[in-house]
Amino acid sequence: MVLAAIALSTVVLAVSDVRASILNVDLNTRPSSGDLVCPGYCGSGPEYTYSGNPGDQINFGSVTMDWYQVFYHGLNKEVGWPWPGQDAYILSYVGVSYDPNMKPWVDWGLSLCPEGTMCSLSPITFSLAFTLQQSGTVRFGWFSSNYQYTPPEQTDPIAPAVPEPSTWAMLLIG
Repeated sequence: MVLAAIALSTVVLAVSDVRASILNVDLNTRPSSGDLVCPGYCGSGPEYTYSGNPGDQINFGSVTMDWYQVFYHGLNKEVGWPWPGQDAYILSYVGVSYDPNMKPWVDWGLSLCPEGTMCSLSPITFSLAFTLQQSGTVRFGWFSSNYQYTPPEQTDPIAPAVPEPSTWAMLLIG
């Protein structure tokens, strides 16, 4: 009976040691791993790379993107503008890649507004919380310098309650 209790406590300890981490990381304390540059005229922005263990949950906070006016392939509105009477605004989304060798693919939104207005376009906030996949790496970024970063709340993660080995032994012995 005692050997069974020791064996079970060893299994419980081994299982509790492989738990994934839950981490809050402030990007203000980590340098960008480079810049993402958009082909064309849509701007550039930061790229971040983080490595850990598969299953780790990493919270980098959030980023709020603002809309900004762009011009179609650098054309001014008098020559070749495809949307007469409209102004074009774009907003970068957050691109994510879990492949350590592949840059994140960033998409973006386009909004056409009557000339001289912004159509009441509101900023959009994106969560920067990720669960690391099999590679144990996440790469993310955006194509804009027109954003506000909000770090995560710096709280310590709460570890799940795992009974002590002596508690397991007493439960088994009865």
